[in-house]
Amino acid sequence: MAYLNTLDSTENPSQKRLTLSSEMDAGASVDRISSLPDSVLCHILSFLPTTKYAVGTSILSKRWKFLWTGVPYLLFDDDRVHKSPERVRKFEQFVNKVLLLSTVQNILKFRLCGNEFIEPFYVNAWISTAIIRNVRVLKVQVFYYCRADVVIELPSCLFTCRTLEDLELWDNLDINTPNLVCLPRLKRLTLSDVQYRNDESVSTLISGCPILEFLEICRCSYDNETV
Repeated sequence: MAYLNTLDSTENPSQKRLTLSSEMDAGASVDRISSLPDSVLCHILSFLPTTKYAVGTSILSKRWKFLWTGVPYLLFDDDRVHKSPERVRKFEQFVNKVLLLSTVQNILKFRLCGNEFIEPFYVNAWISTAIIRNVRVLKVQVFYYCRADVVIELPSCLFTCRTLEDLELWDNLDINTPNLVCLPRLKRLTLSDVQYRNDESVSTLISGCPILEFLEICRCSYDNETV
């Protein structure tokens, strides 16, 4: 009863609803998302399926123009269908530009899924860049439909990456392990339809993963493994 007595009995209910509605409309016009800290917005952008969509947010406003450069997830997916060399060149230019402008020094996840006509030189350089930036999760899948003879030799720095926790390698990639392999944090390893330089490549690779918990190997007829 005490609470009821505090209400103004003379207040018009319809006027009260009108005032409340006006306040809600005013709140709806405020861009509350853009007022969030950069770290929170970058975390939100990391849930987008590919980096292409994150970069696309740069057109929203000046506040968002370079926000994507701080996203620690770099996900590059080129459709796995036959494409003209010109379109593949545009994809290569896009990846190069993103890596050039990205300010992230600790990449949480780097994914590269490409198809034929991508220059092996670029693939090698992109992987090396991810490793230099302390990548934790790395997935590389490059398949050459009409160029089965093309095999990308992975950079030697991949096999001594101290930050890598999850590694997936698919298709036209060459596993040429150096004498010393040191992957102290690697817990998950997937090798699917890749090629090996010799029979010792797999054993040398696994021996350098002291805390490995998950291992998946899918072989193909041309992987050069006899054992």
